[in-house]
Amino acid sequence: AMAQELADLLGGVVACTRPLVESNVFDAKHQIGLSGRTVKPKLLFTLRISGAVQFAAGMKSSDCIVAINSDPNAPIFDVAHYCVVGDVNLIVPKLIDMIKGAGCNFCEEILEIKGGLPFKFLKKTTDEEKKTVMDWVDRTIQSFKA
Repeated sequence: AMAQELADLLGGVVACTRPLVESNVFDAKHQIGLSGRTVKPKLLFTLRISGAVQFAAGMKSSDCIVAINSDPNAPIFDVAHYCVVGDVNLIVPKLIDMIKGAGCNFCEEILEIKGGLPFKFLKKTTDEEKKTVMDWVDRTIQSFKA
């Protein structure tokens, strides 16, 4: 439900991995990966995705990948531009609230570790690199809201 709400707010769609298709949670037409579809969105959030090679092959060409996973060793972090270690159930509702609110800044509130959320960046980036990518993510989110 929260993944769908996030996708709806950003004008996106929810996709899945093969195990969710095999469990009959999603139809195969929503599967990303070698045995599914290849996608290249401007902005892609992965929520609790481990990042198996088969999945990563279907989305690694996305312009900006923000991976949220509680496992700091998740393979998805090898292909993500932003690697956020934390509880999706705490992070995504806050993100949704900020997107809904006027003047909310995703990157300052979430990616800069404000608001008391228990997560951290994994990739070593300079402050300038972080600012450049965060500004791009903010502009992209704002363009979806317009």
